[in-house]
Amino acid sequence: MSKYWIGLLIVSSGSLHALSFEHQDWEMACDNTHTCRMAGYQAHDEAPVSVLLTYPAGRTAKISGKVHLLDAPVQATLWINAKDYGVLNFKQDQADLTQVQIQALLAHARQNMRIELRQGNQIWRISDRGLSAVLLTSDEYQRRVGTASALLAKGKQPLSQVRVMQKMPIYRIRNYVPAQAQHVALREAQAQKIVSGLKKSTSKQDCPLLWNKQDSEKLTIYPLNAQQVLVEVPCWQAAYNAGVGMWLMNQQLSEVQQWVTYSGTSFSEGQVFAQHKGRGLGDCYRVEEWAFTGQRFQATYKAQQLQCKGFAGGAWQLSTWVAQVTS
Repeated sequence: MSKYWIGLLIVSSGSLHALSFEHQDWEMACDNTHTCRMAGYQAHDEAPVSVLLTYPAGRTAKISGKVHLLDAPVQATLWINAKDYGVLNFKQDQADLTQVQIQALLAHARQNMRIELRQGNQIWRISDRGLSAVLLTSDEYQRRVGTASALLAKGKQPLSQVRVMQKMPIYRIRNYVPAQAQHVALREAQAQKIVSGLKKSTSKQDCPLLWNKQDSEKLTIYPLNAQQVLVEVPCWQAAYNAGVGMWLMNQQLSEVQQWVTYSGTSFSEGQVFAQHKGRGLGDCYRVEEWAFTGQRFQATYKAQQLQCKGFAGGAWQLSTWVAQVTS
């Protein structure tokens, strides 16, 4: 695993608006709208299967659920503690859970629970280890503890304490004029001068390749408009991932106006993207995005799957920051 990915495995709550948490075979994330998503998986030695519960904020919100199987059959049946809770109809390897099925999962969450999907002789098992922990964490985050709307910690407290749903921010890509990117070998004098300025805004620990550069590496300059450019330089290389540093600079390349990221992977149409996986299969990952809003880059999306459970590309995207981007 890379230096970058190790940091992602630490349970964290990055701000007052978002939270991520994992425990045993379950994980969760709550984003800036106060929506929480909880995902459970199989134990490591069993066939890949996952369930996702999504609970928006607000006292009248309703929880929804999905199941994801690799190479799913057309139908399967949900069994909880040897009781049949009905058919799941799969489309593109996913099926929606009914409210009856969701409530059955929640009702048994405090007990040892055997969750199975059956189709003929095939059985997929979803682990219950960690389920109660993520449900309680969601209740705490959304301030539902002790209310009738809680997933686990129900009570008679007033619903007025429950977090309200927040609107998704809207960011528009402004003042961006696409133009041909310029690639400069790091050994050239122009690149050396730019790198010298970038070193003043970073450290060798954050961007080691800025100090230990190879002659084959290049610095890339993306014009944004008549006043600003985005400069990209390789920052680090690991087993499964690589990261480039992205800095917003003036057109003369003499002033760093904003550091965007040390772990970028691409730039396109006014947006910076960072996509990193936790191992070769890519079944655990992190995604971040930024958009140029006229004078600076604004974070517009962050999501992750911390559990490496056999779903190439991830079973779900558990977001901690969401925004709408328009051009």
